[in-house]
Amino acid sequence: MTREEFLRRLGEVIEDLAEEIQDSPDRAFVAYVLQSVGGIERDTAIEDAEVENGDLDVDGFDKDDDARVVTIVQGKYRQDGTYSVAREEVETFFGLPDRLLNAPLAARAEVRAAQLDYRACVAQGYDVRLIFAVTGTFSPQAEDEIRRRRGALPPNHTADFVNLDTLHAYFEHSAQQPVTFNIVGNQIFTRDLPQSAIFSTPASDLAAIYDRLGNAIFQLNPRLTLKRSKVNAKIVATLREPDDKAFFWAYNNGISVVCDDFRRRDNNQILVFNMRIVNGCQTTTAIATADRDGLLTDNVHVLVRLFVAPPRAGELAERISERTNRQNAIRARDLVSNDDEQRRLEQEFQNLGYFYERKAGGADALPRADKRRYRGKLISSEMAGRAYLAFTGRPKDAISLSEEELFDDAAATYQQVYGRQAVELVISWHFWEALNSFRRYLRAEVARTNDPALIRLRRLVDLKVGRHFVLALIGRLVAQRYRDKAPEAIWQRISTGMTRDQLREFVEAAAKGVRGALADMLSRQDAEYDEIDLRKYLIEQAEPMAIIAKRERMIEAGGGRDHVLDLLPVPVK
Repeated sequence: MTREEFLRRLGEVIEDLAEEIQDSPDRAFVAYVLQSVGGIERDTAIEDAEVENGDLDVDGFDKDDDARVVTIVQGKYRQDGTYSVAREEVETFFGLPDRLLNAPLAARAEVRAAQLDYRACVAQGYDVRLIFAVTGTFSPQAEDEIRRRRGALPPNHTADFVNLDTLHAYFEHSAQQPVTFNIVGNQIFTRDLPQSAIFSTPASDLAAIYDRLGNAIFQLNPRLTLKRSKVNAKIVATLREPDDKAFFWAYNNGISVVCDDFRRRDNNQILVFNMRIVNGCQTTTAIATADRDGLLTDNVHVLVRLFVAPPRAGELAERISERTNRQNAIRARDLVSNDDEQRRLEQEFQNLGYFYERKAGGADALPRADKRRYRGKLISSEMAGRAYLAFTGRPKDAISLSEEELFDDAAATYQQVYGRQAVELVISWHFWEALNSFRRYLRAEVARTNDPALIRLRRLVDLKVGRHFVLALIGRLVAQRYRDKAPEAIWQRISTGMTRDQLREFVEAAAKGVRGALADMLSRQDAEYDEIDLRKYLIEQAEPMAIIAKRERMIEAGGGRDHVLDLLPVPVK
C-alpha cells in the first residue's frame, strides 16, 4: 500500500469514527491513536479521548491499574497528511508531566480527574507512556528537540513520536509470502516428528519480515500485537543498552514458528513457506520497533524454533500454538480464543451481521471493506461477556472479575456467559452501547445547559460501574417485558421496534430510576448525595438487586405503573 493509499484509507477510518461518536475528526483521531498505537480497548479509547484541554495539551488520557501504565496522547490531525510539527510544539509536549503534576487543578471534571490520576499513579511508580501522534512529519528542528529532550524525562516515563509513516506501519497488513532467514554461524539443529529446525537468525531479518508481511504472520497466535505492553517496552529497553543487546539471544525466549515446509539453502539460508508465528508476537513487534529506531546491530540475534505443520497435519499447528503459549505469561482471553465455544460465537455473530473479536487485535486486522461492513457492530469477547454479566444482574462481577476469572474455561462463569447464544450477548451489548451513547449525549447537554439534574444524573452514568448498574436494571425490565420469549424474538422487537430517540429515552429513564433508588436508600438530599463517593459505594456496599427491588417498591407506592417498562416495544403474542 502506497503512502497516498494509506492516507486515503486513514481518512475514511477517522471520518467513520467521527460520525459514530458524533464528534470532531480531531477527537476521533485521538481515539484511533489510543487504540492502534496505545493498544487500548476500543470503547475505552473513545472514552479516554474526551479529556481535551488546550492549557495542558492533553487530548487523551488512559489509566490501566492492572498493567500499572498511564497513556497520554497529544494528537495533531490533518486529513491531507501535511501537518509539520514545530520545535515549540515538541518543547510544550515535553513539559506535559510538569504541568500535570504542578499546574492548578482544571475546572473541567475530566481534566481534573486526569491530573489527580496522574499524580497518584506517579507516586505509586506507574509507567507513563507519552504519545505525540501526527498525520504528517516532525520538522528537523522538532527532531533535534526530541533527541535533546528524550533522555531528560522523569523516571518511568517514555515518549513516542508517531508520524504518518509510523501510523502506516501500524495499519498495514500484507498477504503471506515465502520468507528467508539467514542462519547465524551456520549452526542449525534439525529433527523429524515433526520435521523441525532450531537456529539463530539476525534480529534484523525478523524485523524485515514483519515490516513486509505485517500481522498476517500471527494468524495462529492467540493474540495480536499488544502495543501497550510493559514486556514489549522492556525488550526495546534491552536493545537500547549497548552492553545488553549482545546478550539479547540469552535474555529472550525467541520465537516459535509453524510453516507448510522449509528448505535449507547452500548459502547458509533457510527458505520458509507460509510462516506463522505461534509464540513470539510481542518479541517480533518489539524488534521491529527497535529496528525503526535504529537500535539493531549485527550482534543482535533471535532464537527460532521452526516446525512443519501444514494443513494436512490436522490440528498440529493449533496444538503447538496452544501449548507453547501456555508455558508463557499470556492473557486468559487469548488462551481460549481458538476453542469451540469462541469459534461458534464468532460464526453466530457473523450470521447476525456483527463481528465478534475473539482474538485480541482481530478488529484492527480487518480489511477496510469489513471495517465498513461492521462499523458500529464490532464486539470484543471480553466486552460481550462483561455486558452480559451486568445485563443478567451481576454488575459487580462485570466490573470486578479479573480477565483470568472471566475466561477460565473450567469455571462455571465461563459456561454461563460464553455458552449462551450469540443473540443473547448481542442484546446486552446493544444496551451497553446505548448507555455509552447516552453518556456522550448527556455530556453535550450538560455543557449546553448546566442543568443540575442532568449533572447529578451524569455523575452516575460517567462511572463505568454506574452504567453496569443501570444495565442490570435494563436487563430486569427486558426480562419482565418479554417473559418466556425466545432471545431471537426479543432481539427482533428491540432492534426493529426502537428508534435512536426511543432507545435514548428508555436508557435515560432507566438511569433516573437507578439514581432515584440510590438516593432514597441513602436517605440523602441532592446536595448531600453529591458528597457520597458513589463509585466506592457501588463497588463495596450497594447490592444491585436491592436497588432494583427498592425502585420497584417506589413504583408500587406511587401507583404501580412502571412507565420505563412501557417504553419497550410491546411483545409479539
